[in-house]
Amino acid sequence: MSKTKTLISLVLVVIAFALATAAFSLYWYQDGNTVEDYSYRFNGVLEIFNGDDGEFVKYSDLQKDIYKNMIIVINACVAFNILAWILFFFCIVLLLIQLTGKLNDFTIFKKIGKFIMVVATGCILLSVFILLAMPGAKKKDCLIVNYKSVCDQKDFSLYSSKNGKYQYPGISWYLVIISSAFSISSAILNFLGAI
Repeated sequence: MSKTKTLISLVLVVIAFALATAAFSLYWYQDGNTVEDYSYRFNGVLEIFNGDDGEFVKYSDLQKDIYKNMIIVINACVAFNILAWILFFFCIVLLLIQLTGKLNDFTIFKKIGKFIMVVATGCILLSVFILLAMPGAKKKDCLIVNYKSVCDQKDFSLYSSKNGKYQYPGISWYLVIISSAFSISSAILNFLGAI
């Protein structure tokens, strides 16, 4: 039964690991209107105008100043995603060792394995929840270049689609949410005896 739990936990962690890998390389936030679309990553933005293929450009110094808080939120999400990814890898290694039966000789690693999965789950959940700060970050960025009265009239909600303008989390955020569900399941299995 323990090997079954270990195998199931291993599959769950591998899926969480794969989703965290994909989330790193995709877009964390999108906004735009009927003419232009912007998809933001940690290192730049994909700009699409009038439905063309788009061009990925690294953040210029001006964009780093104008979108300062938004970039900070995205980078924080990516940082915790990477931390979780590293911890998922270590947990995969420990689960593979557990499947061979060699981990029983090192009880300290069994305890570390349970702890690592809990920390990894915490990191991936932080990556999810940090993006919820995006509306506040966008409002602060608006105040960098506009008067408060202009910013008060804009919509800074996480999801919005009004008057041909839209904004919402990118695919990376959804992948991290799914990854966290697999991570939570694996962490529970690890405490129930998978490691």
